[in-house]
Amino acid sequence: MDPFTICLHGVRLTVYPQEGGVYRVFRGSNKLADLYHDENNSNILWETRDWVDQNYVDEIGKEIEEHEHVGS
Repeated sequence: MDPFTICLHGVRLTVYPQEGGVYRVFRGSNKLADLYHDENNSNILWETRDWVDQNYVDEIGKEIEEHEHVGS
């Protein structure tokens, strides 16, 4: 599972896929969050235990979904 880059609001983030469906997200060398998704009634809900705004988590999650969909 190779890392990939997403751009959100002009900010470049690096995403490192982990085992078990977790995505570790970095801004430069600073870890922002470990994100994971929960599929609920065909909706994908993105969650984290880190101190990141839920709207930002959702936006990052959508970018991850787009990357994973295009890459598959």
